[in-house]
Amino acid sequence: AEPVTRLLMPMSEERSTLRQSLIPHLIEAAAYNVARKADSVALYEVGSVFLGQTAEGLPFEEEHVAAVLTGKWLDHGEKKEVDFFVLKGIIEGVIGKLGLTERITFVKAEVAGLHPGRTASILLDGEQVGIIGGLHPAEQKAWGVKDTYVMEMNLVALLQANASEAP
Repeated sequence: AEPVTRLLMPMSEERSTLRQSLIPHLIEAAAYNVARKADSVALYEVGSVFLGQTAEGLPFEEEHVAAVLTGKWLDHGEKKEVDFFVLKGIIEGVIGKLGLTERITFVKAEVAGLHPGRTASILLDGEQVGIIGGLHPAEQKAWGVKDTYVMEMNLVALLQANASEAP
């Protein structure tokens, strides 16, 4: 893991470092909505994360896209429970629009906080550009949500790959 960047004057202890992932805030927003009786939640965010430091000692900023799904998903007029394959299908749709289908693979992975049997790395030309997975049951219980799936991808890497020729 990259070292975190601490803020000199944070608004709260929970927000005392620059974020390294978009996922925690999306889970928090999904849990907030579920606690207020929303039976289905689908949220996404495009935003900056801060990973390590530049040569000048400044935080290294990277643009990511992330999503969280819980509850039901409308698929061709039919409501179905959200699962790994619903979110994977959404990712594949985005990847297809970018013309990267042949260059993306999903490989089983283990990520802290995610379900070990329902998590994968998203690879672009063999290099990791993201993750997809279901929240670990202990995390779901802690957040007060049922089956919840998340993904996060490096948007810059995807857009640069889209602009370049295939290797």
